[in-house]
Amino acid sequence: MTFEEAGRLGYIGTSYGALRRAAAGPGQVALIDGITGTLGVASTLLALSSGVSRVLGTGRNEELLKRVRELAPDRIEVMRLGEGSSGEWAKSRTGGEGADFVISALGAKAPVETMLDSMLGVRRGGRVINVGGVGDRLPVDVKWLMDEQVQLIGSNWFSTAQGQEVADMVATGALDLSCLITKSFPLSKVNEAISGRATDCDGGFGNYVVIP
Repeated sequence: MTFEEAGRLGYIGTSYGALRRAAAGPGQVALIDGITGTLGVASTLLALSSGVSRVLGTGRNEELLKRVRELAPDRIEVMRLGEGSSGEWAKSRTGGEGADFVISALGAKAPVETMLDSMLGVRRGGRVINVGGVGDRLPVDVKWLMDEQVQLIGSNWFSTAQGQEVADMVATGALDLSCLITKSFPLSKVNEAISGRATDCDGGFGNYVVIP
């Protein structure tokens, strides 16, 4: 990996740990809530490299949603949040069954209702992996979890071994990070870098590194 790519390993590894907990693999359908963010983009790239057949993604920025879909137009479908129920949309795109797993990568300020909605897009016996957090407590219908045999799993960070696996995937070409955009800053401009303005327009595709 290049130094710039390795600068993203924290987010990519966190997404990888979530996909491992989701048991992502060939032939599956993924629903990634918050697909245009840093964890969402990383989850998408990793899902594609893991052989997931289809990725359904939700986000708020239409331009970023288009960029995500262009990664694999034959395997990725997107929906803008606010245009309807994400759970119902996922069910409609899977013949009523739902996605095999949901990656909730919304972020700590996201409305809890958004995660609750996407959870309903998972199939019976599926997994819901929370890797982003939401802005409030999650009121879960445990009878629904029981009846549908759905697993709700929290995921945070990744192991050293998993980080090595990600690096090996990049080295062999199994994981292509060429779509990511890195902007480098000298130490004297660290405040400009951490302001976020440098990567705002690129969403989860953008990243910055500070090079002393």
